[in-house]
Amino acid sequence: MSLVHRVEDLFKDKKYPERWQITTLNTVATIQNGYAFKSRLFNSTEGFPLLRIRDILESKIETYYSGDFSEEYIVNADDLIIGMDGDFNHALWKNKPTLLNQRVCRIKPNENFILKKFIFYGIGEFLKIINENTSSTTVKHLSSKSINEIPFPLPPLPEQERIVAKLDSLFAQHETMKKALGRIPQLLKDFRQQVLTQAITGKLTNVPDMQMRLMSDFFDVKTGATPKKGEKKFYENANIYWIKSGEVKNSYIYKTEELITELAVKTTNAKIFPKDTILIAMYGEGKTRGQIGWMKIEAATNQAIAALVNENLELITRKYIYLYCLSQYNEIRAKAEGGNQPNLNLSKIKNWEITIPKLIIEQEKITNRVENLFAKADIIEERYKTLKEKIDSLPQAILHKAFKGELVPQLPSDGDAKDLLEEILKLKKEIKKK
Repeated sequence: MSLVHRVEDLFKDKKYPERWQITTLNTVATIQNGYAFKSRLFNSTEGFPLLRIRDILESKIETYYSGDFSEEYIVNADDLIIGMDGDFNHALWKNKPTLLNQRVCRIKPNENFILKKFIFYGIGEFLKIINENTSSTTVKHLSSKSINEIPFPLPPLPEQERIVAKLDSLFAQHETMKKALGRIPQLLKDFRQQVLTQAITGKLTNVPDMQMRLMSDFFDVKTGATPKKGEKKFYENANIYWIKSGEVKNSYIYKTEELITELAVKTTNAKIFPKDTILIAMYGEGKTRGQIGWMKIEAATNQAIAALVNENLELITRKYIYLYCLSQYNEIRAKAEGGNQPNLNLSKIKNWEITIPKLIIEQEKITNRVENLFAKADIIEERYKTLKEKIDSLPQAILHKAFKGELVPQLPSDGDAKDLLEEILKLKKEIKKK
């Protein structure tokens, strides 16, 4: 890695209030590098907890060290730590004591002059700018020299205290807002599911007469194939859409990741299904099994997908069956059989009992009502996303205001940070003499 500019040059245009001073971080704090503990003594259960870069943001403990260590490398709660590789994350440690491993450093300020939390709130912007100006072909590295040379602002101590108190209060309110807002996606998901459940039971529109039928009563249930991989004649210069089960994601399908050739359709079990075919993923990784797709294109599929093909829609509408299948995600998944990875099959889909209104007009009434309610939910979701973006951007705006000296009043009684800096330098000089 290499920092493409001198640290002081990166921040030369920063402006601060008149009574503030600028000093290098190592003037007001000590930067302690982590120790290179022997990796062969790392384990997941025994010994003393070990702090690694990946643990910083969540204050989690995943690694233990079973060897001897010096107590000077023990990190305690609320210690300020910085990851020196990757994104240069920083945090106040919120877990039990742990060991300061290499490529993590600790900032130890003299709080008679500068508050640890004041550094914590302010240093993120400096680290971000250093990161952006650090070149690397792999992982970026931060040096303790660069941290030492950060030209950090120094307000009078009483003003630091007011800034920290105000930031604590604002960020607590921000966290409350985030938690409240964070409930909205689940509420919308639950609402949509309730709408679907009410729809397919006939309660949403008070359908007078529901009936149980098999899926095969209305659709030819078919599947496709995967043309042999590695056979260029099946994939090169192809022009036929080919859908894999992982692309069936409870939504409309307008395009595919891969194409196959006409020869693949002619010489394998792959077949082209018409536009508006409803698809059900029969197997696949994770949550794929049981998901629904609505083809908005003419396309072939692989063998892991059941295609509901029906050119005669006198007794059922595609919209109704699509919504019905969406509502039954967990139920259809439960029909799967097998060992480590249970799968559905064409027989299970064909013999799937579905609940439908006898009259097409009642099905249309249901789907229209569902679409109307979903549209309202979509509007709320868009408003949520807009509000979330604004709330997510608040911390940076608050910190920017705080470190321009605009968040709390500046009082003449606070004095001038010039005197504070002189006191710091005097103390350092006396310590050096000793």
